[in-house]
Amino acid sequence: MEKVRYGENIFELVPGGFDLIKQDKLTIRHQKGKKTLDQIKAIAKSVTASDSIDLLNSDGEMIRSLDGYVYAGDIREIEDYLVEEKQVEVSGTGSLAEGQEPEYTTEEVRADIAVVVFRLPDIRDELEDIKSVQEDMLVAMLEGGN
Repeated sequence: MEKVRYGENIFELVPGGFDLIKQDKLTIRHQKGKKTLDQIKAIAKSVTASDSIDLLNSDGEMIRSLDGYVYAGDIREIEDYLVEEKQVEVSGTGSLAEGQEPEYTTEEVRADIAVVVFRLPDIRDELEDIKSVQEDMLVAMLEGGN
């Protein structure tokens, strides 16, 4: 199963869990593992535009890397999400007669998952940050500060 790495943490993706809907919005659906939703939110918030979000194969090798994305403020938890369906041979079938097919049943693998949305930063946010720093510097200069 594919994995995703962000904020120096690796999570198991669910099928279709790496969804780049538009170039400016990335939705990731992954298993929570042993992390709480608050811990995952803190990890997502720590991702800056200079960090990468990496899609990995089941062996941990890089498939795709995206940078420039930040946490969009949207995280949800889905409990008991269907992660995988396995075909399992029914036990007790013993030896099969010639031409007889083994019997299988479907086994569902379920887990709690997190849905985390990342976005490209809005230039207006960056301008607001610059404006705030400039205002702080101006006030400090007018007050005779360093």
